[in-house]
Amino acid sequence: MAGQVTVLIVDDSPIMQKLLTTMMDGDKRIQVVGVASNGEECIQKTIQLKPQVILMDLEMPILDGVNAIKELSLKNLEVAVLLTCDFSQKDSNQLQEGIKAGAFDFFVKPKSTMEIDKYQRQVITKIFVASFSKTKQIPKLGDMTVDTVSGVATPGAGPRSKRYVVVGCSTGGKMDLTHLVPALPESTQAAIIVVIQQPAFIVQAFIKEMATASKVPVRLAENGAQVQNRQVSIVPAGDKDVLVDKSGETFIFKFVDPDDNTNHPSIDRLMESAATAFGKDLCGVILSGTGLDGLKGMQSIRVAKGLTLVQDKASCAVNQLPAAVAKANLAHETLNVAKIAEKISGSVK
Repeated sequence: MAGQVTVLIVDDSPIMQKLLTTMMDGDKRIQVVGVASNGEECIQKTIQLKPQVILMDLEMPILDGVNAIKELSLKNLEVAVLLTCDFSQKDSNQLQEGIKAGAFDFFVKPKSTMEIDKYQRQVITKIFVASFSKTKQIPKLGDMTVDTVSGVATPGAGPRSKRYVVVGCSTGGKMDLTHLVPALPESTQAAIIVVIQQPAFIVQAFIKEMATASKVPVRLAENGAQVQNRQVSIVPAGDKDVLVDKSGETFIFKFVDPDDNTNHPSIDRLMESAATAFGKDLCGVILSGTGLDGLKGMQSIRVAKGLTLVQDKASCAVNQLPAAVAKANLAHETLNVAKIAEKISGSVK
């Protein structure tokens, strides 16, 4: 029907997908043009279907609601986003971040069937309000860059050199690093930080091996130590996560307690903190590994306009993690270890 408001429903719960679709189908002024189960799928369907409004779940796998909004903004898409969340998330920092990223408003999902009618009225009303006003749309940041000190978006002046590199790997990654690090020429200028999610004795053996094989100094990262250019800093194994923090005019390593039950040190947390600290001066690299730790980190680097590289399947000892990053469209390039070494060593002109 002409004049209908087009809506895309994004939620990883099939129950919520069906509930929201049924609600929208009850109003002839609204047309549900599609459903998606995560932020990555949302971006693809938004480009394809061009909805006017997105009902976006806050917490989803692969790409959550907040980062999906940021990625949509970078693609200059004209759309309004309404976030949906559980009752426990209504005062969360994550929801506040979503609103700050450009969401028009949010809804708390109904806790019982008795609340569904009230929820339906609220959702439909805000869909129309959001669709009528251009000011309700997410910001367009595709032609902007982010100032890493102020966090304010400003007109972009084109790509800058990458002065910092964070490399993450787990199972099989040590083998790849023994090829990558020695391939770095003495002229390498970048500060390179490496997370190897392996037992301490493997990490220690790698550092000892690189002491003679590497043309670039290889050191163990220490709590409070400064992030150094022209050096490879290896994050120690253990039960601490390592972040990059700003101290005056310098950047330092900050050891913190883990905030969940995933592997540690966390690739995601290091990359996310580095993306905040270094912005578009950062290059993120994922080598061999299992699991998904590193996926959110690479997304943060993409949002900050940094460079993202993943190891190709042919040269990978274990391809699960690199394949997950590539499948989520988070890698600018998929390269073998030798090419990654060339990119890193040439990242500072």
